[in-house]
Amino acid sequence: MKAGWKTTPFEDCIEPVTYTTKIQRKDFLSEGTFPIVSQEDDLINGRWENDADLFKVERPLVLFGDHTRSFKYVDFDFVLGADGVKILKPKAFLHPRYFYFQLQTAKLESLGYARHYRLLKEHSVIYPDFAEQRRIVTLLDEAFADIATAKANTEKNLQNARELFDNTLQSLVDCTSCGRTKQSMADVCDITSKLVDPRENQYLDLPHVGAGNIETKTSALVDVKTAREENLISGKFLFDESMVLYSKIRPYLMKVVRPDFNGLCSADIYPLAPKPGVINRDYLYYLLLAPAFTEYAIKGSARAGMPKVNREHLFAYQVALPSVQEQTRISENLDEIATETTRLESIYRQKLTALDDLKKSLLHQAFSGQLTQ
Repeated sequence: MKAGWKTTPFEDCIEPVTYTTKIQRKDFLSEGTFPIVSQEDDLINGRWENDADLFKVERPLVLFGDHTRSFKYVDFDFVLGADGVKILKPKAFLHPRYFYFQLQTAKLESLGYARHYRLLKEHSVIYPDFAEQRRIVTLLDEAFADIATAKANTEKNLQNARELFDNTLQSLVDCTSCGRTKQSMADVCDITSKLVDPRENQYLDLPHVGAGNIETKTSALVDVKTAREENLISGKFLFDESMVLYSKIRPYLMKVVRPDFNGLCSADIYPLAPKPGVINRDYLYYLLLAPAFTEYAIKGSARAGMPKVNREHLFAYQVALPSVQEQTRISENLDEIATETTRLESIYRQKLTALDDLKKSLLHQAFSGQLTQ
C-alpha cells in the first residue's frame, strides 16, 4: 500500500441511512417519478413492485445486492422496496464513488442465492486523502467510459456476426417462393433407431450424448462420457454418423449436432436419419438450425410445462427442398460461413474478456497507488 494511505474496517466506513419519506401506493402513483430498487437490485422506472411500504432514499449512495453480490452506484433519489438490497452510505472521509469502486475489489465467495453481506463486513477499505480519491475517481470514470464504449461496440459486432449467419442460413434454406413442391419432414427424414439397454456389454463403452452435452447454437459437444462412465440405466437411442441429433427440450436453445462417431443419445434427443436421395445430412442439419424451423418448433412446444417438441409436430413441418446436388452446394457454403462466424465470435469474446481484465487491472492499480495517468 502506498505511503499515506489508510485502511479502515468496512463497518467503520459507513453510517446509518435515514429513510426520508415513507411512500404509499397512492403517493407513488401520483408522483410516479422515482425508480424502484427491488430485491434483485434492478432499477425499474415507474413500476410498483409489490404492496409493501416503500421508502424514498436520497443520493448519492452505494447499493449492495445481498443475494447477487452486485454493487450499484446511485446518484439520484430513488425508492427502496422490500429487502435484499443493502444501502451503504460512506462517511465523510470517503468519496462515495471512490467507495463504490473500492468495494468492487472485495473478495466475496459465492454462496448461491444467499445473503453475502456478512462477507462484505469482513472487508477493509483502503483509501488516500480526499483529493487523491477524487483524482482516482476521475481517472477511473474516464477509463471505464471508454471500456464501456468498447464493450458495447464489441457486443454489437458479436451480435451482428451471429445475425449475419442466421440471415444467410435462412435465405439459403428458404424456398417459400421457389415454386418447388413442399414436403413434410416425415417425407425427408425418419427416426429408425430403437431404444437399447446401455448396461449391456456391447453398449457400455459407447459415448453418450445428452442435451446438456450440446452447446447452444454452436453444435459443439462438451464433456461427453461413455455409458459405463455415466453409469446409465435407462433406455437410450443408438445413433451413427449418418444421423443428425436434435434436442427436443427447449427448442429455443437450438441444440443440433452432426456426430462424427457412433454412440448413444438420451430419449430427449431425436436421432434423425435423412432419407437417401431426398435430403443430405448437412442440409438437414442446417434446416433444423434455421430461424424459421426454430420459430415453428417453439410455437409447437409453448403449451408444455417443459417446452418440448413432440414427434408429430416435428414431422409435420413443411419444407421445399432443392436437388440433392444443390443441397450439397448450399451446405458447403454454409460450412464456410459458419467457420468464419465462429472465428469472429471467438475474437470478439476474447476482446470482451480482455476488456474485463483491463477493468480489474485498473482497479488494482487504483487501490495500490499505481494509477498515475
